[in-house]
Amino acid sequence: MGSVRRSHTPHIMIIIMCLLLVFWAQFPLSFAQQCDVTTRVGDPVTIDLQYPGFTENNELIWKHEDKTVFEKSKGTIITGSKEDVNSGGSLILRRVQMYQKGPYSVEVYDSTTGINLYKTEKNLCVTGELVYGFIGKKVQLEPKVTETINSITWKKGNNTRIATWDRNSGLYYYDRCETKDQCELNPTAGVLVMKGLKQEDEGRYSAEINGKLSEKDFQLFVLAEGTELVYGLIGKEVQLDPKVTETINNITWKKENNGIAKWDSSSGLYYDDRCRTGNQCDLNPTTGVFVMKGLKGEDEGRYSAEINNKGPVKKCLLILLNPVSKPSVTTFCSETQCILTCVVEETKHTKYSWKENNETVKEGNTLMVEKSGEQSKSYTCVFSNPKSEEHSDPLTQMDLFPAKGSSGGSIVAGVFIPLFLIVVVAGALI
Repeated sequence: MGSVRRSHTPHIMIIIMCLLLVFWAQFPLSFAQQCDVTTRVGDPVTIDLQYPGFTENNELIWKHEDKTVFEKSKGTIITGSKEDVNSGGSLILRRVQMYQKGPYSVEVYDSTTGINLYKTEKNLCVTGELVYGFIGKKVQLEPKVTETINSITWKKGNNTRIATWDRNSGLYYYDRCETKDQCELNPTAGVLVMKGLKQEDEGRYSAEINGKLSEKDFQLFVLAEGTELVYGLIGKEVQLDPKVTETINNITWKKENNGIAKWDSSSGLYYDDRCRTGNQCDLNPTTGVFVMKGLKGEDEGRYSAEINNKGPVKKCLLILLNPVSKPSVTTFCSETQCILTCVVEETKHTKYSWKENNETVKEGNTLMVEKSGEQSKSYTCVFSNPKSEEHSDPLTQMDLFPAKGSSGGSIVAGVFIPLFLIVVVAGALI
């Protein structure tokens, strides 16, 4: 009897079908990972509801992945607080951290009938805090932790260790940090300094502290000498100026390697990418000045201009900021002296200064004031970043050192300041 030859075709078909199933399972995931909203670690962001028919009487549920982050039903807030949404039902996140990235879903219901009126889903992308350094120089990555560090591991990307320390085994450097001449890790503060920067050092950096991923994530840009730092406000416009003197016959503006606006004398003006639709960008062919409007988080990054087929002749790093908040002032006073402390939510690239009357007298968030005979003399805290500035309400000598018998007393601006804080602040002034 001849042998029976079995066909392997069914087995091959099963393998192919399995592979196809894996592919199609991954496809919607990659599609869902597109960014509807982009922000940076530590910044605030609003995830828009975009339902014109929303009223404050509607029932509203916001979820992050499967967890409810805000819910209002029959006029009562069940989860979250009233500060978590605005009057249009949009979700407000303050000081965003990396764990808050991912899909957000929202549902709106009629409070009387319970009928679903609207639902949608949006994906929030969170990028690391932007840090920049110049080729050949050094850069400092600071996780700003308050807990005692027992172990710390710095990584580039997801898997490349570059520096580790723990109390038992001590300090080790790897990869680009293999010698102390290249990197230096401070085990107490967790600060990593990278020296002699090269182009290949660009990328995302993160720290694992005491076995937990730090809330801070860093996106490092390594810049060539001559790169201009340009600051812009979220929602506003920014101008990039190549400052050329020659006649422009053609010009192309790029973000990283992607052309977004170009002009030449034969074919005219052409916009692409973020400049493609609506009145989002404006390129002046005569001066080469490029204006981007309605700035968003994803606009942050490196830009360059190529002019007359030469280039890049201009390089810029665009850093996006939020407007600063108005500061308040707390005080602690004796009969002859006051310590003024400026209090406000800090964001990136901010600084404090103090004005006495209208003249700047000191940098920093504290000011020591001596009693004088000029009761109208005033003190104001100024909180600013490169694109915005806010002033506290002024305090006068009369406010700080009221006449005896008046009801004023020492001002503490409605804040109780414990003794240990006074000692800390006073020590900082010495």
